[in-house]
Amino acid sequence: MSFVVRHAERLLGRPIAGAVDENVGPILDYAAEGGGDDDDDDDDRANTTTNTTTKNTTTINQPARVYDYASELECDRHAAAFASCVRSSAARDVSRSGRGFAAIKVTALGDPVLLERMSTAIVEVKNLFGKFDVRGTGSIGREDFVGCYERCFHVNDGKLVDILEMLRVDSPGGGDMIDYISFSQLFTPYTLSTFTSKCNDVGPLVLATPSDEEVALLKRTSERLHALAEEASRCGTRLLIDAEHTKYQPAIDNLVLELQRKYNAKDRSDRPVIFNTYQDVTERVMTDLKRSERFDFHFAAKLVRDPIHETAERTHRCYDEVVELLLRHRCRHGPGLEIMIATHNETSIRKATDLMTELGLVPNDESVHFAQLYGMSDYLTFTLGHHGYNAFKYLPYGKVREVMPYLYWGTQERSCVYSTMS
Repeated sequence: MSFVVRHAERLLGRPIAGAVDENVGPILDYAAEGGGDDDDDDDDRANTTTNTTTKNTTTINQPARVYDYASELECDRHAAAFASCVRSSAARDVSRSGRGFAAIKVTALGDPVLLERMSTAIVEVKNLFGKFDVRGTGSIGREDFVGCYERCFHVNDGKLVDILEMLRVDSPGGGDMIDYISFSQLFTPYTLSTFTSKCNDVGPLVLATPSDEEVALLKRTSERLHALAEEASRCGTRLLIDAEHTKYQPAIDNLVLELQRKYNAKDRSDRPVIFNTYQDVTERVMTDLKRSERFDFHFAAKLVRDPIHETAERTHRCYDEVVELLLRHRCRHGPGLEIMIATHNETSIRKATDLMTELGLVPNDESVHFAQLYGMSDYLTFTLGHHGYNAFKYLPYGKVREVMPYLYWGTQERSCVYSTMS
C-alpha cells in the first residue's frame, strides 16, 4: 500500500479503494521572479526609478516573494503574463465549482519600495486614529474629532463641515460615532497630502505622506490590478492576492479593498472574484468582515499560517479559530462569503471538515476550498478531492530561473512543515 493511500486512510479513519487523485483543481501562479526577460534592452533599463533586491521570507504555507523592480514597463509585462494566467485558469479549471483560481502578487505590479512607503503612511493614519480616539473605545465622537482635528491641522471651518459630513455618511448607521473603517476611508494614501499640507507640526504622518509622483505611480499599480480583476470577472476566474512581506502588507490590503468593493460588489455578482490573504490575524479578518457588510461586497479570504505567535500551539489555535469564525459566518448569512483553507496541517483540515459536517455544509459547498502546494501533502489534497471537497494545488510556472526561488523555498519548507502538523 502506498504512502499516500496509508495517510489518506489515516485522515479519513476508514479504508479507501483505488486512487484518490481526482477532483483536484489547479491554482496557476506565474513566477515573475527577477529582472525580466532576457531580451530586455537598455532603453527599458533607463526607465528604472528604484532598484530593490529580491528577497525570500518563509511562511508555513507560501513564499513571500519580493520582486525586483526594474521599470514601469517591466510591471506592464508582468501584468500581461498574469492576464494570460487568468485566462488559462478559466480554460483549465477542473473543480466542481466551475471557476478556476489564479494567484498574483502585487510586488510584481509596482515598485516594492513605493508599497513600503504607502504601508508606512497607512500605519501612521492608524496611529492618528489612536490619537483621536481619546477614550480608547474604538470610536470617536463628533466633539472629540473636532477637538483633535483643530489641534493637529490648520482649520478651515467650511472644510471641516465637509469632512464631518463625509464621515457621517461612511459611519455605521450614519451616526455621530466615527470608527477606524470610516476614518481610513477619509485619510487614504491618495488624499493624505490634502490634510498633511495643513499640519501644525512636521511629524511621522507628514514624513510618510506620499508625493504627487508617488501617488501617480500607486495609481498605475492600481490600474494594473483593476485590469486583471476585470479580466478575471469577465472570464470567471477568481483572483488570489497573495500575502507578502509584512512591510508591504498594509498597502497591498488597501489595494485589495479597492478591488473587492468593485468586483465583489453584491449588486455586480452573487459570488466574489477577489480573495485577500490572511496570516493568522483575527483582528484583520474581523475588520474586513465589517467592511464587507458596510460597503455591501462579498468577503473572500485565503487563510495561511504564519509563525507570528509565541508558540506553535498558539499559531494552530489562531488559524483554527479564524476558520471556524468564517465557516459559522457563512452558515449564518448564507452563500456569498468564500474561504480558501490553505494549509498542510492535517489536524486543521480535519477540524474544518468536521465543522462543515456539523454546520450542514456539504463537501462540495462552493463557499469552501482547500489548497496545498504542488509536490507537498498530496495525501491531503487527493483525499479531499476524492471525497468531494473543493481541493486545489498551487502550481508555479515560468522560466527555470524564475521558478527556482519557489523550488528552493519549497525544499526549505519541507524540513519544517511536518513539525507543525501535530
